[in-house]
Amino acid sequence: MNSRLSTSASNHHPFRPTPNQSPSTWSRHVSWARGGLRAGAWWKQVAGFRDVSAEVFHDPDWQLANLITDSRQVRELLAYQASEAFLDELEQLLCMCPRALRLTPYQFSLINWSEPWGDPIRKQYIPLACEIEPDHPLLQLAGGSTTDRTLPLGVTNHEPRHARIHVPELGLLNGPLSLRAHDRQQQRSLNGIDTQGDVDHVWRDAMHWLHRAVHVENVTLHGADIFVMEAETLSRRLKELLAVPHLRRLLIETEGLGALPQRILRDGDWLDALAAISREARQRGIEFRLQASIHHPAEITLVTQKAMDVLFLQGVRVSNRTLLMRGVNDDEATMRKLVEQLTWIHMRPTTIECLPMLRGGELHRTSLRRAIELEEALRHTRGLAQQPRFVVPTSHGGQLRSLGGSEAYCDQRGVAVFRPMRGEGEELTFVFDPLKVLEAPMRRGMLHPVHRKQAVQKVLDMAGIVVAH
Repeated sequence: MNSRLSTSASNHHPFRPTPNQSPSTWSRHVSWARGGLRAGAWWKQVAGFRDVSAEVFHDPDWQLANLITDSRQVRELLAYQASEAFLDELEQLLCMCPRALRLTPYQFSLINWSEPWGDPIRKQYIPLACEIEPDHPLLQLAGGSTTDRTLPLGVTNHEPRHARIHVPELGLLNGPLSLRAHDRQQQRSLNGIDTQGDVDHVWRDAMHWLHRAVHVENVTLHGADIFVMEAETLSRRLKELLAVPHLRRLLIETEGLGALPQRILRDGDWLDALAAISREARQRGIEFRLQASIHHPAEITLVTQKAMDVLFLQGVRVSNRTLLMRGVNDDEATMRKLVEQLTWIHMRPTTIECLPMLRGGELHRTSLRRAIELEEALRHTRGLAQQPRFVVPTSHGGQLRSLGGSEAYCDQRGVAVFRPMRGEGEELTFVFDPLKVLEAPMRRGMLHPVHRKQAVQKVLDMAGIVVAH
């Protein structure tokens, strides 16, 4: 990391899972650790972290103060652990996408730096220039989320009873690059939101709209990650949401359990604020849940399990949304292990989601056929306590559809067509497999306009759909 890397932990409140309980007492309440979870001082494999003690490394303020955001920091941290070719590819990527890199030291340390080229965590969080793929030539036919200009900035309301509120924060925890491409296109520009006053203004407008939108029962909060909020901000904002009289369900999307689980273990005030919100939600008859984003079993450590044990004791419900990513988790063994470990730590694996077709998001997309095969394999696996639902996002605001919900799917051509759901109008939605997974002759054909048109028409004929020209 840079020369200003701090090696001293900030002052923090002692962790209290229940009132008047000391950290030494808490350790007796931690459930038995599942075999294979990473434990010990694994971060010392990184040259730049060899002198960092556990007390410092697991301090959440130290983690946020030492975010890794540029190639110079990567070079300094790794010393001679990564090849010059690898670092050059990273620098080329950051020239194309300056904000592609934003990791906590905790996330960075989970990467196997002895084999970085093939490491699944590295692939999803630190892509290289040589791995970037061009957008699909039929991207425009896939449809996209439309923006209602009557809504306040950061609010989407594509489903009658469900609203998504995206409020930017000055400090964010980033997910995989493909997921960030999704978030960027999901709403209109948030440029110019660069002060706390701007953030507060966006939040007030969203709250004012939500109180008037009496048809909305379900709210998803994303963008503003609660793990980077101070306890007072967390409490104030979530209480404002709970005060909406017609709210029935509140889902908080967060990268924190994968990027900063230490917040739960080392910040007593923050934990108390979250637990109080969970209790108040139950008293008001509102279902309150955190939704994590963990995509590979190697991201689950003993720290993750301890954090989840604490949330379980406090009655805070947590689910997980996994993105299906080519070369990261699109094999049966990895996905089965991920589901087993998520279930073990009380993080319910609710959905496994195919990546949408968006500009700049082709890197990790896999075929619909591969997703169907994985869903079938998990369904016939004995001993799984939870069965996640495999879904594919379509247009009309990214509606999630079941894999078998298409009118027709031709895996040879990599084309699927979906009819609109009730209330969405009459526009058809197409989902295209990435060209890289197609056979070479078909891949070349899809690059030709005439062949692309024939491929789409073939699938429409299979579905018995006649489109007026």
